[in-house]
Amino acid sequence: MRRVEAQRAEAEARAPSAGALARSAAEAESRAELAAAREREAELIADAASAILAGHSLPARMQKVAGLIATATGAGTARMALETAPSAHEGERAIRLPSSAQPGWLYVPSDCRFSQAELERIAGPLGRLIEEVPRSATSRWCEPTPGVG
Repeated sequence: MRRVEAQRAEAEARAPSAGALARSAAEAESRAELAAAREREAELIADAASAILAGHSLPARMQKVAGLIATATGAGTARMALETAPSAHEGERAIRLPSSAQPGWLYVPSDCRFSQAELERIAGPLGRLIEEVPRSATSRWCEPTPGVG
């Protein structure tokens, strides 16, 4: 009998507490949300790559990408511009599109559901994709595009 009680006490000591289980569940949920966010970002980049690499002119390609971004971020509009300094309109956030060839900016409404960090994560690949477009196809502006996919 003592041996059974000792084994039970040992098992209880090794069993995680309710608090530890709750923390573990919260961490798992947080990791799942992060994975879902990264998956959405990857899908957006893949769609943007298709639009940039298969379009006709850079302005048309950037307009298509802006529409994809507007849809993915829940923004009403998004726009892209190839310029050295940002020129955000009132109520817009400017996110730099890093590129060694031609500096550019992504503009989204301040209330879009993507965080600044998420927008910066997608801006890197977008900047590199724009570098792949032949220079003869470039133009300075891409007008705002309604969020239609």
